Amino acid sequence: PTTFRPTGRRSPSTSRGVPEEQRAFHLAYLLDWTYGRMRARPGPKLVVVDEAHLLVHHPPTAEFLDRVVRHVRHFEAGLLLLSQSPEDFLGSPSGRSILRNLDATGFLRLPEVSRTAREFFGLTTAEAEWLPKARLPRTAGYSESLWRVGDLHLPLAIVASTPEYELLTGRLGRTAGSPNGAAGREDGL
Repeated sequence: PTTFRPTGRRSPSTSRGVPEEQRAFHLAYLLDWTYGRMRARPGPKLVVVDEAHLLVHHPPTAEFLDRVVRHVRHFEAGLLLLSQSPEDFLGSPSGRSILRNLDATGFLRLPEVSRTAREFFGLTTAEAEWLPKARLPRTAGYSESLWRVGDLHLPLAIVASTPEYELLTGRLGRTAGSPNGAAGREDGL
């Protein structure tokens, strides 16, 4: 059981501090809770899973995430999976199924692009050679990326605007009369 009782529109959580041997259980529990909440709430929603590769390391959580990816659209929801390595997904049947069911894939700078990844994602030689050289904010002031949407492959420069930064840091919507945001919650959510 948990004492976690989210009341806001956003419900961030972390597995920091969870011992490695217990992480798969905790992630499966959290994913199941998220899936139930997504199904129960009407209207558009977005589920963001950072470090999503942690879910594909264990077959049961990978299979469950695969099911979530395939069914999310039935609940007026979108799913954003963030990971630093596509290789983690390519190593299992569930991981490959997850990748096949994504509507779009964005690649930021990768240390290398394996032949397996190149073939799976249909990258050209030029794209595979460019990804390890893609510019980063520290050097260019923006991130270069490659986006796959269907059969289209599009280079994209990502520049965060002030409203986007404020949204991501929880500052958007704060007013002079409400230092903790429009909702007035102390946690800024």
